[in-house]
Order: sequence, then C-alpha cells, then structure tokens
Amino acid sequence: MFNYVFQTIGRQWRQQLFGSGGFLIAACAFLLLNATTQTIVFQARTIIGQNWRPTYDLVVLPSGTKSVESQQAVPPDHLTDLNPGISYQQYQQIKQLSGVAVAAPISFIGNARFPIPFINFGSQNMAPGFYSLTWKLSADDGIHQQNEYQQHELIYASDVKCPNQNCALSPQTKQYLSTLGVDTYFFPSKGPYLTGIPHPGTFLLAAIDPTAEDQLVHLKQSITSGEALPVQDHLQVDPQFPTVTGENIADVYPNYQIPVILNQNLPGSITMQATFTHLQTSSSDPQVLAAQHDASYLPSVPGQAVFTGLVPIPQNDIQLFHTGSSLNQQGSAIHVENYGDNVFNLNLVSRPSNVEYQFMAGKAPDGNPAYQIKPVPFQADQNEEYQGNALAFRSIQPLPGIMYQPTIYIGDSFEKSYTTNYYTVYNNAGYRVATTGLFDGRKLSAGFADALNWLPENTYTPSQTVLSYDANGKPLAPKILQPTTYTQGLTLQSPLALTTMTAARQMLGDNCINVIRIRVAGHISPDENGWKQVARVAQLIHERTGLQALVTLGSSPRPTLVYVPGVSAGELNYSQSIPPLGWVQERWISFGAGLLYLQQLGVTQNVLLSGVLLVCLAYLVLNLSSLVTAQRRQFAILSAVGWRPWHPPLAFLIQVVLMALSGGIAGLLLALGLTLLIGAAIPWNLVLWTLPGILALALISLLVPLWQLWRVRPLELLRSGSRVVRGSQRTLPFQLPTALSMTVRNLARSRWRALILLVSLFCSSGLLTLTLHGILTLRQTLQGTLLGDFVLLQTAIPQLCGVLFTMILAVLSLADLLIMQVRERQQEIGVLQALGWRPGMIRGMFLQEGLLLALLGIVPGIGAALWIVLAQKQYLPPLTVAEVAATVLLLLLAGVLVGILPALRVINRLSVLQVLRAE
Repeated sequence: MFNYVFQTIGRQWRQQLFGSGGFLIAACAFLLLNATTQTIVFQARTIIGQNWRPTYDLVVLPSGTKSVESQQAVPPDHLTDLNPGISYQQYQQIKQLSGVAVAAPISFIGNARFPIPFINFGSQNMAPGFYSLTWKLSADDGIHQQNEYQQHELIYASDVKCPNQNCALSPQTKQYLSTLGVDTYFFPSKGPYLTGIPHPGTFLLAAIDPTAEDQLVHLKQSITSGEALPVQDHLQVDPQFPTVTGENIADVYPNYQIPVILNQNLPGSITMQATFTHLQTSSSDPQVLAAQHDASYLPSVPGQAVFTGLVPIPQNDIQLFHTGSSLNQQGSAIHVENYGDNVFNLNLVSRPSNVEYQFMAGKAPDGNPAYQIKPVPFQADQNEEYQGNALAFRSIQPLPGIMYQPTIYIGDSFEKSYTTNYYTVYNNAGYRVATTGLFDGRKLSAGFADALNWLPENTYTPSQTVLSYDANGKPLAPKILQPTTYTQGLTLQSPLALTTMTAARQMLGDNCINVIRIRVAGHISPDENGWKQVARVAQLIHERTGLQALVTLGSSPRPTLVYVPGVSAGELNYSQSIPPLGWVQERWISFGAGLLYLQQLGVTQNVLLSGVLLVCLAYLVLNLSSLVTAQRRQFAILSAVGWRPWHPPLAFLIQVVLMALSGGIAGLLLALGLTLLIGAAIPWNLVLWTLPGILALALISLLVPLWQLWRVRPLELLRSGSRVVRGSQRTLPFQLPTALSMTVRNLARSRWRALILLVSLFCSSGLLTLTLHGILTLRQTLQGTLLGDFVLLQTAIPQLCGVLFTMILAVLSLADLLIMQVRERQQEIGVLQALGWRPGMIRGMFLQEGLLLALLGIVPGIGAALWIVLAQKQYLPPLTVAEVAATVLLLLLAGVLVGILPALRVINRLSVLQVLRAE
C-alpha cells in the first residue's frame, strides 16, 4: 500500500503539490495571523496594563453631581468640582471602609490676597519738583501679552525741611496740589519715595490631609526647603496677635495661625513694570503752576526717567510671599532689601467656580461633536482690580466673611489710600498665614506628566488648554493658554498655598471638601476583574455615604475641541465687544477607555482566529475533495482487482498525512521567517501546536473526501461515456444563452464540488469582512484618547500585516482552487475542443463559472459576517458597512479574476490529442 502511495505521489505530483500547497497556506496563514493578532493584543495589553492605574482609582464627588456613564468623556472641571459639598464626617467614614487604602481629600478654600511689598524709588535728597509713577501689570496668556492693570500717580517732592523728621505742608500748598491733580507728596529730605506696590492680586488657597496626600503622591519628597505640613487636630492661635477685633471694639475673635506650604513652580508669566519720572515743569512751585495751569497740565509734561523696569512681585518671586518685604531702587534695578516675616494676615476675597459647557449645532473642525464654553455676565467686584478686557467664564462667589482693612496711604500725604492686606473675620475667627516650606509640584511621584492616563489634578497643576483653531475653524499653530491674574478667566491657576484640612474646617465648616481621591487596597489587575474590584468599593461608598464615586481605572484623556465665544457690546453687561478666541483643545477624560479596549481586543482576536480556521478548513475540504475526484477511477480499478473496502480510504489517508506534514512544515518555516521579518512576536506555544493542528484540520477535512470514497461505485466509474443528466436537471423555467446554460449545467453536474467551493468562498469573504471590520472597529474604538492613539501607533505594523495576510490567504486559496478545478476538467475541455468549441468560448464558460460562484459565495459571506457584527454590536454606521462590503467584494472578485487568469492559461496550453490519448 505504501508503494502505491509513493507511486501515486510521483505520478500525480502536480495534484499532490497542490494538495501540499493547501496545507502550506493553512499552516502559514494560521501561524502568521496568530502571530500578528497576538502581537497586537500583547502590545496593546502591555500598554494598557502599564497605564491601567492613574494617580487614584476612584474619585468621590458631592451628591447631586451629574452622573457619568462608563466610557463617557467629561470635561476636566467635572473631577475638580469647586463647590464644596462633602462633609468631614463622610470623609472619616470613607477612610474606614474595607478596601480603601488611601483617601485624600481636597478643599478649595478660596482666593486670598497676596501680601504687599513696599518699595523705595529714587535716592536720598532727590531734586524737588513733580514726579509721575506709572504701574503696569502684564500677563502672558500664551497668545499675547495682556495688560491687566494700570495706575498713574502724580507726586510732589517738597523741599520743605523736616526738623526731627516732622514734615508738613501748608493747607494752601495742598490746595494748589489738588488743583494740579497731584495724588500725593513726599519729602526728599527724609529719604526716597516710599510706596506700596498696587494690585497685589490673589492666590488660590486649598487644604489637604498631609498624611493621606503623602501616601497618594509622596508630597514630602517634593519639599525643597523648610518643612512639610504638620498633622493637626486643632488650630493654634497666633502667638504674636492672638485676637482680632470686629467693628465693635468689644467683638473679639481668636486669630488662628494656619500653616501653608507653597508651590514654587506654578505656570504663568506675570510682570509688574514701573516707570518713575521726574517731570520737567516750568516751575517746581505748586503756587506758580496752579496759577497758570489746571489738572490737565502735568500729564502732558515730558520728563526724565528716574527708573524704568520690572519690579518683583509675589507672583514671580515666591520669597515675597511675606509681610513687611521691602525693595530698593539701586540704579537701574530693583533689589530686595528685606523679605520680611513669613507670617501675614489672611484676606479672603472670593471662591473659585467651574465653567459651564454647552452643545453646539454642527461639528467641530475635527469632525467630532461641538461644544462651547458659556460666558457669564460681567460682574463688577470691588475686591478685583482687574482692568483687562477678557471675557468672564467663571462667576464670582463672594465669601460670606467680614473683611477689615486699615487705612494705608500712598506717600506722606495720608489722603489717598490703596487696597492692602489686613484680615478677614470668617466663621468668627481671623487667620494668619505661616509659611512652613516650599515644594516643587514637578517632583511629585504622581503621573501628572504622563499624558496617557492623566487625570485632572488642579491641586498641583492646571488642566492644559491649547488654542488650535481660529473662530472660523482654520488651524493655527498650537498655543498653550496660561493662567493670568483674572480669576474669572478660562484657565484657572492651581493653588499656590496648601494648608491642612483642620484649617479648612475652621473657615468653611464641616461641609468643606470638594473631592476625595481614593486608592484601593490590594492588587488591581488590568482587566475586567480589576475593574469590578474597584467598582465594588465605589458602590460601597455610595451605599454608606450617598456620595457619587467614579471609577477612574483605565481612563485616558480624550482631546476635545471646545469653542470659546465672544460677546457684542451691551451683551451680558459688557461695555465693549470682545471677539471670539476660537477653538481650544481640552483634555476631557474618557472613563473606562482601557476596559473597552481590552474587550474589543478580545473580540477581535476570537473573530479573526475563528475565521482563519473556517477558511482553512473549507479550503482543505475542497482541496482534498478534488484530489479524491482525480483518483476515483484508480480506486475503482483497485477495488475491482481485489482491494478491500477500507484499503482506498487508508491509502488516501496516508497521502493526506504526508501532504499535511510536508506542507505544514514548509508553511511553518515560511511563517517563522515572515514573522521575524515584520518584527512580530513569535507565539512559540502555537508553533508547537501548529503541526498537530494541521493534522487535526487534515483529519476533519478528510470527512467529506472519505464519504465520497465510500460512495464510489467501481462499475459505474469503469463504464465509458459521460454522465447522463436527468431531465429534471436539464429543465429550466426560462431560456438562458448557450454559454450561460452550459455554465449552470456544469455547476449542477458537479454540485458537491461547486457546493464546497461556494462554502470556501463564503468563508473567505466572511473572514476578510470580519478582519477588515475588526481592524476598522478596533481603530475607531482606540482613536480619540491619547492612550488609544498610542496603542494604535505601536500596533500599526501588525494590524496592516494581519489584513495583508488575510487578503493573501483569500486570494491564494481561490486561485489555487480554480486552477485545480481546470486541471480536474481537462477531459471535458478536450472533448469540447474536439466538438468544435473555440478556446474563447471555453474561457468564457470558465470565466462565467468563476464569477457566478464568486457572487453566490461572496455576497452571502459578506452578509453573514455583517450580521454577526450587527448581532454583537447592535449598531454599525452605514458608511462602515458600505466601505467594508464594497472593499471585500472588490478584493475577492479581483482574487477570482487572478485565479481565473492562470486557469485560462492552462486551458490555452491543453492539447486535444494529448487529452484524448490520456483518456
């Protein structure tokens, strides 16, 4: 029997080669698609696993906060709710819950005034006369310099001598100065012109739990000087000023000292420029000038600059965050003479608020849904010295405290005061800020700089906002917006000072917490089980406290375009028009993006591998069926000369095993080479199972050929002549052209072979459809978030190779099957040529057969694949359906044509005499 097998292989080497080629294609395709698919899944899972846990696993928001669904994108403000609503008791309850490792609260207390430094302009014994001092506060908002405050003062330097440092002007001189519009005066004999820097601005004060914050972000490691915040159970009164008084002298309040640490590296560029000028008046006598001019004279007089330059302020020199700091002019520069004490009175002004977003009609410039930020009406606040023309997007929320300000004056006139920093009685107490240390927010162990799993963390760094398009949707060079001194602006500065939660409770009461960040205990695996583990803790928090807890595992920023509008004059109480800024890109947060990606990767992997197995199985069934058909006459002869019934199937089984081993080994080696070439990971576990898998496929594929062998009738096969088609098969309800009629008859006569070929086409088209749709769906799913885009970038080559290998498998299998079909029907082709059929008619018949089979197999295959997709997803964009279906149909029709062309070449090379002689 083995001799017969090897003789058959040598005699019918072409058929055996085609059979081995089928196993080669199956082994190569199976291993390559497994390698590419597993590479995609492995790389994606690795990236997602590395970015699975951001800084915190849960964020707890006040009750009444808008709920967020899984995989929904929300603005960054949603996770930093600036309206406190969580009680300290709820925080303590959450800390004790099972599964909570760290619970770190944040309380955004409010905007407080910076301390005011004092400055000396000029030198000792300056020339008497008139001077002007112009202050100009500018801030770089990332687009251009904004002038946010400007003040102009007219100053008189009197030559009056000051015995015992007691200087004074006569009432008549003061009247002359008032006529000229002079704001203040000083006496050069006493020293340079001393004044305070106006517009101190505000900083945001927030409160944390020092122990929890150190556990969450290792805050102590970021301390650059001084000490960390102490752990407090209660506040200490200030040892120097233990009490403050109210409006009535009898109203005495405790004056608490609150410790703070300062963030020394906040973004932003704010500068204060001063110009101190000696005016070149016609006379230095106020009486002479008042007799000749009015208040419009001095502003128009030219002068000689005494100083022009930048003046240090607390916004750009953190060491000026003290009381009693003094600066001196030394030539053309300002030097800090004394940084003062590290304690000053706390003067709270307002509380920050969130911005509000609205849906817009149409699409954003990138084609995604459009949003805009809603401007708020103009509010004139007596505590805000802002003079810019920026649009307000955050409403002012005054703190219900009582602010007390002493009378501090400009110069020596004691007639014009400026706003200074005194204290605020809030919740029946005054407060003094005591700086304990500085920290660098960039040195925190939290991954705020990791863009893939970044979460809003306004405690240390503001959310990034990038101007990307103008108001008309035209792209611009990206510009990052920077915070300014405007507390109602679009960008919000992070807290400069952090204090303890004990201080927040004293100032705001028990409901002082804005958000709580939770780190869950134990190992959290990067999969659905890990998600459920954290979700159970979130559910427990909600059940015990009624607060909303959002799972942040696997979350990733989704760059979202938001329109920043303008206003017209008179709209929303604005006195002048403000043009729109354009489209800014914000980092919205897509919750559960990593979990969705993992689920989609699993579905894609299962669908692709199942499709490969089905296509290989159908291809091998048809291949082996064709091989059986070619050897049926031989098996009939062997059965007639005495072979037992089980001998032909056994001989055929041996042939198939040899072909499977040879083709499988060749395909395995080829696949390994290609896998190394494209840089994909070699799945060694699958490599070891490839040959057993190919043998298993061969045995499954043998079921149909063995059934065909079992039905072999030796007498019928040995009878000469062609098979007679029954009348029921000849009759059609309509008349067809001769060539098309012949095509239909041929398919009907070899219905089993046609059926198997249809199944192969069905599976090939289904596989290619599922592959293309799986890759497209995976890309659509991943696109949008920074994590998904990074996964796409890292897996681009394996994805392209997977599609390419699937297309090659489909096209090669179809071409191989069609060529094999032509070789099987050589006798029929020779008979037709002997009867007078021209080669063109025969080629047309085979072309029609191929196209008809392609349409009958491909269209249902595409439909079945799309039905599977719809059943899984329950929704599929129509454009995706059309693109996938059209692409697959065109590719497979092209594959059929590619397969038919070699078949037609075989027809052209056939000789009638050789075919009939072989017969």
